[in-house]
Amino acid sequence: MSTPPRLSFLDRYLTAWSFLAMVLGVALERVRRGSRRVQRREFADEIDRVELDRDRPVTAPPTRSSR
Repeated sequence: MSTPPRLSFLDRYLTAWSFLAMVLGVALERVRRGSRRVQRREFADEIDRVELDRDRPVTAPPTRSSR
């Protein structure tokens, strides 16, 4: 009887690689969400700095007329 071929390094530790990939995916998503939260906060700060003229009505930009 011959011995079966030995599994490759990746095949032997497939469960560990899968777990590591899931942990890395979750970590990257949390980093991405954190950076988006910072971007939204910066945008809100910029909006707060805009001074509105309270006497002028807010109007929509002109639209293109169809020809």
